[in-house]
Amino acid sequence: MGLPGISLGAFREYLFGYCICTAGLLFAYDTGVVGGILEFKSHVDDFSYKDQTTVNAVMVSLQSVGAFLSALGIF
Repeated sequence: MGLPGISLGAFREYLFGYCICTAGLLFAYDTGVVGGILEFKSHVDDFSYKDQTTVNAVMVSLQSVGAFLSALGIF
């Protein structure tokens, strides 16, 4: 069975590459969404932080930590 002309190893390489590209796309999209939410006037007014730069840095860093821990959990 299988695909004619493509070995199982090559199929796995293409599948792995597809998964990596999809994960990168979703991570970048999510980072863009979080960055946009942090700029909403309602977010700034509701939480009224004194140092907005620190809040932005912490939010984006926690997102990266969550993505890393999720990747380790799946592995």
